[in-house]
Amino acid sequence: MWRKVKKIYKENREYHISRIAVVNVKKQPGGKSTNNAELIAAFERDNKRFLLEEISLFGRIDYIVCCGDVVADCLSRCYDGCLQFKNGLAATTNGIKVIKFVHPQTRKSTEELFFKLYDIVKKLEKDKRKVLRYNISK
Repeated sequence: MWRKVKKIYKENREYHISRIAVVNVKKQPGGKSTNNAELIAAFERDNKRFLLEEISLFGRIDYIVCCGDVVADCLSRCYDGCLQFKNGLAATTNGIKVIKFVHPQTRKSTEELFFKLYDIVKKLEKDKRKVLRYNISK
């Protein structure tokens, strides 16, 4: 499957990687698993007010990939629960496409995860005219 991915030279790779930002919703060290109820409680108490501000620091964003249902839930809470997912996709009023995806530590191969996400983004890019509309107030 990896042969399907075009060879990416260093300059091209550096350009694309520089356009990717990672934000960790869980702002505390921990083990391999997360207690979702504790994470949501800590997020509501300590971090919710900062997440949208942190995201805005990156400037223009095309996609947010929520790695895990609990991460998508936390992001939705920033939008007062109005970020509604349909088939794993949602959008904000300013056009950011939000993808609910699996956590990278799930028991799937890196190759499988890459191509699954690649296919989702490719489909969204192909049909840019399709607008995901939800009643998001922020």
